[in-house]
Amino acid sequence: MAKTQQDIKDVAAQKAKPGPNFDPNDDYWQLPTRTLAGVIMCRDKILRVLGRDPNAGLAQAREWMTSPDPVMVDNAAVVFQDIGGHDEDVRAAETARERASKNWANKNW
Repeated sequence: MAKTQQDIKDVAAQKAKPGPNFDPNDDYWQLPTRTLAGVIMCRDKILRVLGRDPNAGLAQAREWMTSPDPVMVDNAAVVFQDIGGHDEDVRAAETARERASKNWANKNW
């Protein structure tokens, strides 16, 4: 997690000094954030399976719902489904994902 968080800081620093071919929605800029989300999802899944925190990841999923990145919104839907009992949140995530994917420059996410 620490390495991925450092990667996110490095990418943010690169974004602050954009080059001529800079596209903020390019998947390159999103990769560290998406990787960290995957690690967080794994950690939270382990906490749920072990019974330590049955709602692990719920707050994070709600935060991901507001992301313009369709991958992050999809991550939120996965967490809601995995926790269970959040059918409305799953439907909202699917709607948000469709909206985000229409507005996302790279359609191959």
